[in-house]
Amino acid sequence: MSRSIVSRTIVSPTSASGTSASGTSAASGTSAASVRMYAAVLRCYPPELQHRYGPEMSDVFAAQLADIRTHEGLAGVLLFWLLVVAELLRGPLPLRLLRTLISIPVLSVLSSSLLFFIFYRVFYYVSGLTDACH
Repeated sequence: MSRSIVSRTIVSPTSASGTSASGTSAASGTSAASVRMYAAVLRCYPPELQHRYGPEMSDVFAAQLADIRTHEGLAGVLLFWLLVVAELLRGPLPLRLLRTLISIPVLSVLSSSLLFFIFYRVFYYVSGLTDACH
């Protein structure tokens, strides 16, 4: 590979019609599958970022992918995906997992407390006992 994927500037190989200089669709075959997979990757980002930057991020991804595929072939595409996965592991995925790890215990404690209270009240109602809440 003659050029570094990491330091490359974004150059879109597509014209306004969505075709490259050779006339083939930039999102055909494997590229289309990659763009769909990247759309799934974008779902890991916070919703506000998805809405604001998602379409632009998808366009930049497709342009970079087409450029890399043209100039560096399959090895370049695989390296590019490795960088995408590294970015995912460094940024949005840990944040999403952290939010999940925090929200699950909180929801668990709240729901357990509510169920305990309900069973407590039902037990005392069914058994005819007066509880300490009165």
